[in-house]
Amino acid sequence: MRQHSSGSSSSSNSRGVADPVIKCNCGRNVVPRTVKKGVNVGRKFYGCPFWLDTQCAMFRWISDINDGEDV
Repeated sequence: MRQHSSGSSSSSNSRGVADPVIKCNCGRNVVPRTVKKGVNVGRKFYGCPFWLDTQCAMFRWISDINDGEDV
């Protein structure tokens, strides 16, 4: 299930490319994570920084955002 963020902006990373600043459903900036197990091992995604402590289920594949999908 895809979740949409409530807002976005951008900032530059070390490569000089703009990274989106995405807010999770609970209003915090999402953090990049990497899948550790299963068929998507190594694939990168954004998620809530407090996903273990909250019911926030924000999840977005980084490749979807880099491919131009709305944030």
